Amino acid sequence: MSKNEKSEITLKNLGDHVELLNKIFGRLLHTMDGQIDAIVSSDPKSIEQLTEEHSMLSAEYKRAEKSFISELKNQFKSRGDQTPRLSELKEIYPEAAELIENWREILTLNTKKMQQKHEHVVRLLEFALLRNSSMMRSIYSIQNNKTAHYTLEGNKENKMSGLAVNQEI
Repeated sequence: MSKNEKSEITLKNLGDHVELLNKIFGRLLHTMDGQIDAIVSSDPKSIEQLTEEHSMLSAEYKRAEKSFISELKNQFKSRGDQTPRLSELKEIYPEAAELIENWREILTLNTKKMQQKHEHVVRLLEFALLRNSSMMRSIYSIQNNKTAHYTLEGNKENKMSGLAVNQEI
């Protein structure tokens, strides 16, 4: 096998890895959009289902990423444990510099999109949690006011809701 054929096979393998990562990114982004919709519509069943799907896709992405990095490391065997950068591959395959730059742009753009979606989901969850907490506090206060107990002298007595009035201590 000639050097040119070997480099074509290597570049095709790396391209396949990038394509797989891109597909998983697309599925992850779609799942996160679903999570956002489920959070906004307060659908706990969908949130749970989509969270499980997101976890599975994240694990799949990590496996694909490890495989991609391993393939990339094979191109830089002399570097030891140091993780190579995709842009450094242009030095080995200058004829494919444009293709390699395109891969880098795709992966970088997808990573930025993923970070933005993740931040959006986290902010929505924090908002929902805060909103739920304040709503529960309001409900508890209203319930306490409705079930207020008074002493024989007419003073309000602080009793926990659900506590019997005539309970012996």
